[in-house]
Amino acid sequence: MSHLLRKLHTRQVTLAFTSLIVVACGSDSMAPSSARPAGDSSGYVVAATTVTDLGTLGGLTSGATGVNDQGTVVGASLVSCPTCTPKQTPSHAFRFQSGQLTDLGTLGGKSSAAKAINNNGWIVGWAHTTVNASHAALWKPGSAAQDLGTMGGPTSIAWGINKKNQIVGQSDVPSPGRFHAFLWQNGSFTDLGLLPGGDWSVAQAINDSGLIVGQASTSVGAIHAVLWRKGTHTIRDLGVLPGGSTVNRFSVAYGVNNLGQIVGSSDVTGGGRHVFRWIAGVMQDLGTPSGGFSTSFAEAFGINDAGQIVGSGVSFTGLGQAFVWNAGSYTDLGFLPTGNVSSARSINRNGFIAGTSNRQKPNSNNHVDHAATWATP
Repeated sequence: MSHLLRKLHTRQVTLAFTSLIVVACGSDSMAPSSARPAGDSSGYVVAATTVTDLGTLGGLTSGATGVNDQGTVVGASLVSCPTCTPKQTPSHAFRFQSGQLTDLGTLGGKSSAAKAINNNGWIVGWAHTTVNASHAALWKPGSAAQDLGTMGGPTSIAWGINKKNQIVGQSDVPSPGRFHAFLWQNGSFTDLGLLPGGDWSVAQAINDSGLIVGQASTSVGAIHAVLWRKGTHTIRDLGVLPGGSTVNRFSVAYGVNNLGQIVGSSDVTGGGRHVFRWIAGVMQDLGTPSGGFSTSFAEAFGINDAGQIVGSGVSFTGLGQAFVWNAGSYTDLGFLPTGNVSSARSINRNGFIAGTSNRQKPNSNNHVDHAATWATP
């Protein structure tokens, strides 16, 4: 990946996941240090959830990033490499279906990662080519990885896909060190452009009507959540949560459902970061979980058509902890047995959740991350 692409990729997976496979490799995961406490959410419960370990492709760690309505889960896992150090070990995209973890392979290079799956079974993400360049990749059912190419630069990543098989992501462009959000459809890229005065953009997700969300740099170097409408694909700055100066504050949009509800996170006045839900032009502050959480930092990564939101907050121990928000209340999703870190990344229409939880290594005080699912009552 280019330096800027890697820098953004690392920032997007805030809760200590590595830029290679979106999981922490081999040790206790540490979330960002929390800022001054903000207000609690309107409700908090502890769920009677069933947490399932999806295992790995033979390596130490794995992480799940997407799930479709059929319950098929995708993500990435380290593979077996007895002679490799943890940093040298390749990661491969996987599909988990009917209890089976399947290695999706690469584009002929070292590593790959799956980011999202639609109800047609199409999977998108990135994979290394034969020269180990990271390219946006597509896996169709029964087929090997397909290279989607780039918009003229060396690297690209696909982050989202809808039921019409429209794919969104980011690609380097010929201008040195620049990358732009893209829409890929029927073999062609559409450059989604930039905010006025900005120098990069990322498309994170797309709903079935073609509404695209993500983030982009502003003219003063801040990062703001953005959207692109179907058809015109004109970029719109969603801003940040109200209060105080908004010029240099941070926001990102990660998910959008078929009702046009957008979720992400935004810095707040006085420090901390809150979950937001954007509806009909208004960015609503959903606060952060309370209970065992520090109540100052949380991010939302996905939303289903029932309005259920999943993400991760920071516990009082400073570690990431998965949650689901529903009808005004946050629910703590907990961890795998012996775990102390988790993050929920995607939720389907049935409330089935995919993400990552760590667990203690046998005969060790260290932890490793594994792809996990949560089935809520």
